Amino acid sequence: MSKQQGKWDVAVVGATGLVGGAVLELLARRNFPIGQLYPLASENSEGKSVEYGDHRLTVHLLDNFDFRNVQLALFCVPSDVAKVHIPEASQAGCTVIDFSDAYRLDPAVPLVVAEVNPHALAEVSDGSIIASPDSSIIQCLLALHPLHQRNPLERINAVFMRAVSELGQAGIDELSSQSIALFNMKEMKSREFSQQIAFNVLAQSGGKKVKDGAKQEYHLQQELQKILEDPDIGMNVTATQVPVFFGHSAALHIEFKDKFSTEQAQKLFGTQTRIRLVNEARQARFATAVSHAANDENIYISRLREDPSWDRGLNMWVVSDNIRTAANNGVLVAETLVKDYL
Repeated sequence: MSKQQGKWDVAVVGATGLVGGAVLELLARRNFPIGQLYPLASENSEGKSVEYGDHRLTVHLLDNFDFRNVQLALFCVPSDVAKVHIPEASQAGCTVIDFSDAYRLDPAVPLVVAEVNPHALAEVSDGSIIASPDSSIIQCLLALHPLHQRNPLERINAVFMRAVSELGQAGIDELSSQSIALFNMKEMKSREFSQQIAFNVLAQSGGKKVKDGAKQEYHLQQELQKILEDPDIGMNVTATQVPVFFGHSAALHIEFKDKFSTEQAQKLFGTQTRIRLVNEARQARFATAVSHAANDENIYISRLREDPSWDRGLNMWVVSDNIRTAANNGVLVAETLVKDYL
C-alpha cells in the first residue's frame, strides 16, 4: 500500500482494450503518482503484456485479483463486467472510476467531466464509485460548458455520428473485414452490427447490443443534465453509426436564454485550453475525426454559425477522438481525486 508515501497503487481493468491501453499511455505520459500498477483483464488476456511508458507489464487475471492491494481502480470494461467486479473493489475500500454506463445515472454516484464539474467529487472517499460519461457527452460538454456559463443553454439538438471503435476492437474488425470483403466481391458478414457498416450509415449506434436506440439516446440527455445539474435543459439526440474507425462527430444546434453571436462564441472558445477552432470556410476545410482529432485529446470545432431560424441559436460541428476523450477524462478525474479529494 503506497498511499501514505504520496504514491497510489492502481489497477487498470480492461488493460488490453482500446480505452485501457490509452489510459495506461496517459498515466505514464502524465507521470501519475503510481506505486504499484496492476493491468487486469479476462482469462483470454492473462499472461500477455502491455506497454506502460518504457516498460512492459504482465497482465493479471481480473477474476482472481484482490482489490485490497490497490487504492484506485480504473474500470475500462463493458457494463456487464463492471457490475460484477466494481462492487468487489468498492467493498475492499478501493475508489473506482468507471468508464461504462453501469452507474452513470445512479443518483448516489457522481458523474464527472473533470473540466466541467470537479466539485461533484467533494463527497468521494475510499470505496466510492465515480462514473465517467459517454465520450459523446464529454466532447459536447467541453464545447458547451463555457457557453452555458456565459449564457444559459435552454435546448440542444444533437446528431452524433459515432465511430465503430465505440464497440471496441470488435467494431474495428468488423468494419475492416466488411470493407475487404466488398472490395474482393466476397460474402460479407455482420456480427457486431445489425446491418452492413462498411460504406454505410446506420440510424442507430451501439451495434446489436442496443435493443432500444431511443432509450440509449435519452440516457445521453440525462447524462448531460446530471453533469450540468440542470434538468430543465432540453436535449434531443439522434445517435448514428458511421464507417469511421476512431473519432465521434457531432452536429449541435444550440438555443440560449439570450442572443449569443458567433463572434462572442469564437472569443470564448479562444480562452479554452483544449478547444481548437478550425474554420477555413473559403477552402471548405473543416475539422474531421480522421484529419484532426485522431490520437488527440483536444476537441475540434468547425462551422460555427448563427441559426437563421432562431435568433438565440448557434450551430456548430464538433469532433474528437472518442477513445482518447474517454481515457483522458478518466485520468483527469484520477488526478483531481488524488490532488484534492483523497
